[in-house]
Amino acid sequence: MAGIPRAWLALVTLLCIAAPARAAEWFPLRPGVRWSYDVRGEASRTFAGLTQSERLQGTREMQVRGASPHFPDRPYEVLEAHRVHVESDMGARHTKSEMHSAYLKPAASGLLLYGEEIANPLQGGARKLVRHAKPIQLLPAEPKRGQRWNVGTTELDGLRLDLAGEVVGIQDAQTPAGTYRGCLKVQIHGTFSGQFSLDGLHARVTDGRYRATEWYAPGVGLVLVEEQKELRLALPAGQTVSASEHVWRTLRETNVAPAAPASPDTNR
Repeated sequence: MAGIPRAWLALVTLLCIAAPARAAEWFPLRPGVRWSYDVRGEASRTFAGLTQSERLQGTREMQVRGASPHFPDRPYEVLEAHRVHVESDMGARHTKSEMHSAYLKPAASGLLLYGEEIANPLQGGARKLVRHAKPIQLLPAEPKRGQRWNVGTTELDGLRLDLAGEVVGIQDAQTPAGTYRGCLKVQIHGTFSGQFSLDGLHARVTDGRYRATEWYAPGVGLVLVEEQKELRLALPAGQTVSASEHVWRTLRETNVAPAAPASPDTNR
């Protein structure tokens, strides 16, 4: 898009840093378990009064691998492969492909995320292992309706995202893989902050919000998710840029069978 710095185009990728794999009992962590998702959504970005909108459609493949030697507690590696076709309102088309690893392990407090290996858009797409100083709590150990918890903080080269979670309750979820009964419905929300450099361009976050609604099927894991992300930056010379993304991810296929539906107030 004319007038938008090349460096800014990579910032949309940053909106994905807070969306790794998840779950404790609700997310079976056994080597060989795999999930395939359909992805659809829309994104937009604005600079110098010009807005470009995009339609997104693709797939996300996930598979549990063995225990990782990168961390003392040896969490499981969940390997993710993303492939998304992007079509802009100006007719341009391209495909984004990316590999991502999340390192997960159930603990007494719930499901913990110890770190991630990502393609870092702030370093030209080079893969980077991010170790969280304190593990991110993706789910509490025994989720109950109305329960709230501090998910934690993710950081990437100066960009910070503080997250909190709430258990909404139990609800069925309809997907291409079938209708899953008694799913755990969870909402995650947070705020972006910080400042960073991208290709020598200094940027400061002036406003940034993240919200996700997730449905976990007992014994299967994440079957449906809706994510919304917004990021607004201040650049030198008083310029501002903004980006937003709204994406749905639905389960298309998995090699695990559902367990008994959950009750309204417990994780079983």
